[in-house]
Amino acid sequence: MKRLLIATDHFLPRWDGISRFLSSIIPSLVKHFEITVIAPDFGPLPKDFGVTMVRFPHWRLSINAFQPATANRKILAEQVRRADAVFIQAMGPIGLAARREAYKQNKPIIAYIHSIEWDLFSRGLTSHDFMRRLIRSVIKRAAIMHYNRCDLLLVPSLEVKELFTWMRISSTKRIIPLGVDTEYFSPSENKAKEKQQLGIDPSHVVIGYTGRLAREKSMLTLQRAFLRLCRRHRDVELLVVGFGIPSLEHLFMDKERMHFTGQRDNVVDYLRAMDIFVLPSLTETSSLCTMEAMSCAVAPVVTQVGLVKDYVQEGYNGLFFPKENSFALSKKLEQLLAEPKLLVKLQDNARKTIVSSYSWEKTVAQLITAINEYC
Repeated sequence: MKRLLIATDHFLPRWDGISRFLSSIIPSLVKHFEITVIAPDFGPLPKDFGVTMVRFPHWRLSINAFQPATANRKILAEQVRRADAVFIQAMGPIGLAARREAYKQNKPIIAYIHSIEWDLFSRGLTSHDFMRRLIRSVIKRAAIMHYNRCDLLLVPSLEVKELFTWMRISSTKRIIPLGVDTEYFSPSENKAKEKQQLGIDPSHVVIGYTGRLAREKSMLTLQRAFLRLCRRHRDVELLVVGFGIPSLEHLFMDKERMHFTGQRDNVVDYLRAMDIFVLPSLTETSSLCTMEAMSCAVAPVVTQVGLVKDYVQEGYNGLFFPKENSFALSKKLEQLLAEPKLLVKLQDNARKTIVSSYSWEKTVAQLITAINEYC
């Protein structure tokens, strides 16, 4: 059995898009490869993945809800030497170090593009225009060098593939859209009961969000829109599931009709209690959290970012609103409150979209085929 080394700066028990991706794909990969995962040590793992874990201490410093970890070079070099291929998840310190060592040892390097790093970090680190442009330029140059030294780039969409080609990243690219386990992420047969179990009035409409609370997620837009909505409607509640920058977490803590849970492993239980899912992000690639919500038949109200603008269709399975426009978001939410038939239509079609076009089985099969070709 071939040996695959997965290098990631994101892993459980710290839940984010990359962690959820890996926790879903690893049980399938272990049937085909002998896997070692090198990752930060964020604490005890919630389950045994049947892989060899090599974990490094993370920094005390948190940068936009991200805590970096530095890999021990000697240990990393030995793990790369044993591997037949290296599978990188992001441009964090571990991912960069693993790519450098794999390139040095002439090992096949595969990378999945989960985000547009220069956009993500420049928006996440500062709101100052000059500094944002400077950070964006520096990270973009680093990304071009990094990805040009990979053998295969797995990208979630044609848009990302064309962007990387336009940037003169010449590595082989293959489109593998993210999918969702639609059996696990499925609607509740009794939504009222799901709401009751969370202490929410079952007759109220639940607007929700799951994921990291970081600057590029534009959480203030969601909070302001909900406060505006509350002025006219007493039968709405906001449910925020995730973790991130403390100041953004405090936006939703101890507020009337706002429920902030912090980080949770069982995110599906919260999705099943939601009626509407809001994605206020300034940048995304696929937005796995939106796809999971749609799979649970939750109507998405989203910004037009990344692949989201392809799988969400206005008026059919979701609604769009402009970035950082809390007034427009509140109006879209009011529309769904005023038109319950439209809300049900969007919920039903959201589920149908994910089941028909974004199933997890397709993603798994394509990933295994791609890795086998280079391993």
